Amino acid sequence: MKNLPLLFSVLLSSSLFGQIGQDGTGTANGYYIGPGAYLIDADLSNANLIDANLREADLFYADLSNADLSYADLSNANLIDANLREADLEAARLSGADLSYANLREAYLFDADLREADLRYADFSGARLFDANLREADLEGARLSGADLRYAVFSGARLFNADLSGADLRYADFSGARLYKANLPTGYLIIKGFVIGPYMLTFLILSTLLLPILGYWIYIRWIKSQSTPQ
Repeated sequence: MKNLPLLFSVLLSSSLFGQIGQDGTGTANGYYIGPGAYLIDADLSNANLIDANLREADLFYADLSNADLSYADLSNANLIDANLREADLEAARLSGADLSYANLREAYLFDADLREADLRYADFSGARLFDANLREADLEGARLSGADLRYAVFSGARLFNADLSGADLRYADFSGARLYKANLPTGYLIIKGFVIGPYMLTFLILSTLLLPILGYWIYIRWIKSQSTPQ
C-alpha cells in the first residue's frame, strides 16, 4: 500500500507524456502520435518522438522545440510555421514535407532526408545539416546563415534569394542547383552554376595569372633553342 502513491505517479506520468511503440505510434505530451495525426498548434516541446511515424501528419504551427525526432518519419507532413528550434532530427525522413516558414534554428539534421521538401523561408540559422539530402528541395528565401552544410546534397535544389552567409559549404554538392541572388559566404562565388570555394578560387586566380607567364617562359626557351648554333 505504501507504494501506491509512487505507482499512481508513474501511471499518471506515462499517460501524460506517453511513449512511442515499435510501430511508431503512441502518445506524447498527451497527444496521439501516428500517421496523419491532427496536431495543429500542438505543444510537443521536449517530447521523445524517436522513430515516431508522423507521415502526412498535420503539425501546422506546432511547437517541437528541443524535441527528439531522430529517425522519425515525417514524410509529406505539414510543418508550416512549426517551431523545431534545437530539435534533434538525425536521420529523420522529411521528403515531400512542407516546412515553409518553419523555425529550425540550431536544429540537428545530420543525415536527414529532405528531398523535394518545401523549405521556402524556413530558418536554418546555425543548424547542422552535415550529410543531409536536400535534392530538388525548394529553399527560396531560406536562412542558412552559419549552418553546417558539409557534404550536404543540394543537387537540383532551388535557392533563390537564400542566405548562406557564414555557412560551411565544404564538400557540399550544388550540381544543377539554382542559386539566383543567393547570398554566399565570403570567398565563395557561383561560376556556371557551381559554387567555388576560397581554395578553388585562389587556384583559379593563380592559374589565370601564371599560365600566361608560363607560356611566355616556354616561348622564350623555344626561341633560344632555335637560335643556338648546331
